[in-house]
Amino acid sequence: MPNEDTINVNGGSGGKDSGIHWGGGGNGGGNGSNSSGANLSSTPEAQKPAAYGVPAVIGVYDGMWGFTLFTKTTLQEAMQAALTRIEQGAVAAVPLAGRLLGATIGALIPSEIAKDVPRMMATAHLVNSLPFDKVSTTPPSALPTQKATVVHTRIADVVDEDGKQHIAVVKSKNMPMSVPVVDAKPTKRPGVYTAGVVPGKPDLHVKVDAGKAPAVSQSQPKGIQKEQGASRYPGFTTGQNTHEAIVRFPDGKSPPIYVSVTEVSTPDQVKKRLEEEKRRTLAWALNSPVEAAAKEDKEAGDQLSRAQADIVKAQERLNKALQAIPQRNSDLDAANKGVEAMLKWVKQVEVYAHDPDHPGHRVFLQAGYKLGLAKEKAKVSKAALDAAIKEKADAEKALAIAVESRKQKEQKKKASEQKLADEKKKPRKGAKDYGHDYHPVPKTEEIKGLGDLTKGAPKTPKQNGGGKRPRWYGDKKSKIYEWDSQHGELEGYRGSDGSHLGAFDPATGKQVKGPDPKRNIKKYL
Repeated sequence: MPNEDTINVNGGSGGKDSGIHWGGGGNGGGNGSNSSGANLSSTPEAQKPAAYGVPAVIGVYDGMWGFTLFTKTTLQEAMQAALTRIEQGAVAAVPLAGRLLGATIGALIPSEIAKDVPRMMATAHLVNSLPFDKVSTTPPSALPTQKATVVHTRIADVVDEDGKQHIAVVKSKNMPMSVPVVDAKPTKRPGVYTAGVVPGKPDLHVKVDAGKAPAVSQSQPKGIQKEQGASRYPGFTTGQNTHEAIVRFPDGKSPPIYVSVTEVSTPDQVKKRLEEEKRRTLAWALNSPVEAAAKEDKEAGDQLSRAQADIVKAQERLNKALQAIPQRNSDLDAANKGVEAMLKWVKQVEVYAHDPDHPGHRVFLQAGYKLGLAKEKAKVSKAALDAAIKEKADAEKALAIAVESRKQKEQKKKASEQKLADEKKKPRKGAKDYGHDYHPVPKTEEIKGLGDLTKGAPKTPKQNGGGKRPRWYGDKKSKIYEWDSQHGELEGYRGSDGSHLGAFDPATGKQVKGPDPKRNIKKYL
């Protein structure tokens, strides 16, 4: 089979064999040869079953990789919850214009992934998919004329202080984000299509199946720790190891789908990326003090809200403990009275204790047995009361800690509000005053992910004077890239009309900001 992305569209199983036979193991499993005899070299889409919103670990085997997407499944709970949390985070009203909001849904654990797919760990990736209408408001009928389309939601990787790579749902209502549109092309095999998703990697094979999904397609794969992270700003390196595409099928064979593929990073790679994230955040904060203060204030507000929620939970726990103690006391009193009653009975019949031939001896034995049961019940009741008293003490401690935490968060929020107010009052120096040298100009060979670039003569003036922006040409001069030394990013423009294409990370070529319709360098072409 040629090395090409394969997408097999199946309208439904109808009780018939779908042609895909899943091997043993869970969703995180798969070693290139399954128990049913599927040949992954000829049917790489059999490597993994997947459902919307459920991550699947895939890797290259014999130069092939892929998965089968079962589309008649409800959106995974963690994914739906993340979307809800982001909506509740008031994306449209965040104080940072143009920033994203994200919520993590899973932490990647490379060591566990390596155990599960040892033969593919070197090329291990995480694939996620969503219905197109979950990520964009663009009419599907408009996709044939677009090379990329605007989306409001993405699935991308982020790094965090815990030293792990996470998968997050990223959303924006006020910052345009674009994703390439890929046409699914027919192959010689009926019902099989090809489409490119991950540049520079072996082709991805996908089968879209509208039939009944196997349970394994909706299970959490090994090596992915489920999370329900609070909504927050995801960071400057968001999506650094993620490639995405909107796959459009011809002739309405299947609705378009959003596909996100993330390369699994090693701990060392995550560490280096986290250092880069910290550097870029610091540079941004120094250059954008008002926005940095607004971000700090927003995070302080979120922390205060969570602290208040912790108090509510702690108070509910204490109330429950307080309600339990009277009942436990009552139970113990009743149990102790039962012991006293049994002791009296034993006392009454102990005269027959040493006369086994007397009918009363049997009554004595019965009384002794019931006394033992009564004592055991009293012991259990005493343990329950002790546990309730301990739970009350623990709940009181938890409430005290929560109250103290809220006090600290209130102080932090008050300080962040004051800092934001102070920053807004400060007179701002222009770029010329600072020398416009926050980020040194990279060498041409240091710029990655944007193809072959040619250094060009600077033409566009820097903001507030101070010279002209360094320039490069790409794609046979159809694209122009200029260095933004304030943010350490490359601003992209069309070579034909000077319209803005967005900002790009020079280290990866990944788009970090969407196009700005107000920006244009036509007069400097």
